[in-house]
Amino acid sequence: MARKSLIAKCAQRKLRAARQRINGQKVTFSTRIYSQCIVSGRRRGFIGRFGLSRIELRERCNRGEILGVRKSSW
Repeated sequence: MARKSLIAKCAQRKLRAARQRINGQKVTFSTRIYSQCIVSGRRRGFIGRFGLSRIELRERCNRGEILGVRKSSW
């Protein structure tokens, strides 16, 4: 699990970038903004459609918390 300070730092960067875009300024630090899981803060294995890492997504799907997702088998 990511440190809470890293999660907070990324959230602050996203807010600052949004403010700059609203004010029409150039976002100078856009490469420092990265996608991460909203639960665990994990950066690798991130599924953008759900906003979760692959591990959290699998656990929540198995518990039935995410509607419309089904385990595939072929």
